[in-house]
Amino acid sequence: MVARIFKVKTPTFIKTITGFIEVVTRKLYEEWVTSQLKVTTMRALVTSGHTFNNFPCALYATDVTFQQSNRPSGSMAEAIPFYSAKHKFEIGSDLSEAESDTTQMPR
Repeated sequence: MVARIFKVKTPTFIKTITGFIEVVTRKLYEEWVTSQLKVTTMRALVTSGHTFNNFPCALYATDVTFQQSNRPSGSMAEAIPFYSAKHKFEIGSDLSEAESDTTQMPR
């Protein structure tokens, strides 16, 4: 649907957006994640009592919700199952490890 706003075909739009995200990802990661390592240390978080309850050794948390966009046309009652919280999960990470903790969110 967004591709129609720009008057391009969906595969072309997806390829363009994916390319853009690949270009800006490294810069955004540097500005929002890596730069915080110089400012916020685990020692400072632990001594100030600002750690996470469920995963105290994580420096930051990311909350992502995946929402399916190709829902069936029809009434909102038919579309509601595509807008549930069942796809939500949280990942706590540390830059020294690829993945530290993955938590499936309860309904």
